Order: sequence, then structure tokens, then C-alpha cells
Amino acid sequence: MVVNVDADVGIVGAGIAGLTAANTLTAAGFTVEVLERAPRLRVTGAGVMLHPNGSLLLARYVPGFARLGLPISEQVITDPDGHRTVVRWDEVWHGGERPLAVHRRAMAEALLEQLPDGTVRWDQTLDQLTEGDDAVGIRAEDGSARRYRILIGADGVSSRTRELLGIPGHQEALGTTYWRTTVPLPARHVGSRWRVWRAGSRFFGLMPIGRGRAHVFVQDAARRAGLDPAAELVHLAREMAGEVPEILRGLEFDEPVYRTSAVVTSAVCWTSGRIALIGDAVHAVAPATTQGAALAVEDAVVLAAELRTHGLHPRGLTAFAERRQGRVTAFVRRARLHARLIPVLHRENPGYRGDSTEASGWFRRLYEPLMAPP
Repeated sequence: MVVNVDADVGIVGAGIAGLTAANTLTAAGFTVEVLERAPRLRVTGAGVMLHPNGSLLLARYVPGFARLGLPISEQVITDPDGHRTVVRWDEVWHGGERPLAVHRRAMAEALLEQLPDGTVRWDQTLDQLTEGDDAVGIRAEDGSARRYRILIGADGVSSRTRELLGIPGHQEALGTTYWRTTVPLPARHVGSRWRVWRAGSRFFGLMPIGRGRAHVFVQDAARRAGLDPAAELVHLAREMAGEVPEILRGLEFDEPVYRTSAVVTSAVCWTSGRIALIGDAVHAVAPATTQGAALAVEDAVVLAAELRTHGLHPRGLTAFAERRQGRVTAFVRRARLHARLIPVLHRENPGYRGDSTEASGWFRRLYEPLMAPP
């Protein structure tokens, strides 16, 4: 039976998850449309740390992807008294692979460039959806209607797709705020080290992301009322001791500073008939794990593989969810355990100083559920 649709697969959201899924599904031979509420490509964020479980997969779909960013060799965490702990990433990942630091905009533009013209329908805000036996109908706020054999919700933590489906999503605020931007890379920080300075619950970080730029962030439990994000970032960093105020004076802020509160999300279920959720719409993880982007890439690759195997049928989405849920759940549980253990370790052992071997091993155990192919 011929089913009249506008494309095989509709994707809600043109973020990293949505654009990656559009690429993997197009490569699998499906016709794809992406519905994005913004009028044009809009990237809210700064640098992305893409670990090997995501970067090696994405390189299959974006030629020269690794050249967009910079492989990070080490993460160096400096305490107020100057003590340094080093995480050596080639000791964390099997095979000595390193995570890739890349500008979020460069990543999004590269993904968009690979898609056929007209794949993304801009300025389309999802208003209604109707599930049928053979297709999913959607209506946007401008009144336009589309039909797809399969619909994918890749629309982030506050997913409209998830809301319309009535799928409960548990959200938990972590009590931390992040200020992020990118700046021209200072000459003194040329290299492949991600530097982090720690002062109590506050962190300041600088990470080269290739193409002459660096990702800069502040993480803190505080929020300065009445200040804009750029002023807050500068104010919080200036209060820190050691090298940070001097480093700050050498930075040129030429891009917007984005302020976000850290939230983790988990949905009760990942699919409903011909509709599935991917990325942050179904499993937003703590920013400190630096795994959000890589998990979204994994989702997109597995989704395309299962639909290629099972066809444009709900059983393909069921197989996708069954394949992904155990892996993601195992990682999330381990991440929560690690987050609880760190304060206990320091409380029970005042003055504790971890060495670099312990730090690399700590991250290796954290990422253990993600070492095998998804």
C-alpha cells in the first residue's frame, strides 16, 4: 500500500541530535525533513567536547570532521594552592583515542552542509501531532501540515514532542549554573591541554577548540542578580585566586556569553508507535560528564541502523530503544554514583590529593559503559 507522506522521516529540532540524525538517515537511503523553530541556524553554546564514542561515528558522515576541532591530550585541574591533577585522555579511552574539542557552530554548520538543499524547514514550531497506523501527522503554529512515516523528537530538554505525546519526563536541577563562550585563543595557551582552575564549588576553564579559538566557561552554584551573562562570567572569574584574574585580562570577548542552569532529564519511555525521542529530549546528562553530544550522535547512528534493518515501522523504533536504553542507563547510574562519591571522598579525607594516575582511572571507570561500540 502506498502511503502519501512528505518524507519518510520527520525530525523536530535542528540541534546536534537532529542534524546528526538527518545525516545518518539520509545516508541510510531515507528521505528526511527537519522542522526547526528558529528562522535560521542558531547555535546557543560554545565549545563541544566530543568523546571518541561519538567523534569516531560522526567522522563516517562528515568528511574531514576531525579537522574542524582539536584533539585534547590532557585535562589539567589546578587547585587554589597550585596543586595540579592531570587527566591523560589517551589513558582513559581504549586504543589511546582522544576527545575532540570543536566549536558548536562549526559542528552544526558541517552537519547542515552535508544535507540536501531544503532538508531543514526553518521557522516551524510544532503545535499538534496525530499518530496514525501508517503515518504521523503534524501541524506547525503557522498552520502548515506535514505527514511522515516516522517522527523523531530531537528538540532538547524542554521537548515539545515529548510534551505533546504526554510522556512524563523527570527533570532534576543540579544546582549549578554555567556561563560559556568562545574567545580568540591566547598565545600562552596554544596546545592541546584543557585547563581548569578550581576554587571550592567554582570552576573556571579554558579549552582550545581549533581554528584559533578557545572555549571559556565558569561553573558555579551562585547567580548574580541583575548582571548580564558576560558581566557575571567576568565577575565570578575575577573573584578567583591564582592565575585566573591574569588569564581573564588577556581574553578578548567577541562572542555572546550563554548562561544555562544544569538540568538532567530522563523520559519514562523513548517511543510511542511511530514516534521516538533522541538526545536531550530523552536523556539529558550532567554537563560535567561532557557526554551529551556524543550520546546524541550514538542515538542517531543506532536509529538509522535499526530503521534500515526493520524498515519504516514501529518495530524499528522499538529495536532502537531496546538497544540504547541499557547502555545509557548504565552510564547515567555510574555518573550519578561518581558525582556522589567525590564530595564524600573529600569530606572523609580532608586535604585529599588525587594523583594523575587515579584521575585517569576515575574517568576510565566513569566511561566504561561507553567503551564498546553502541
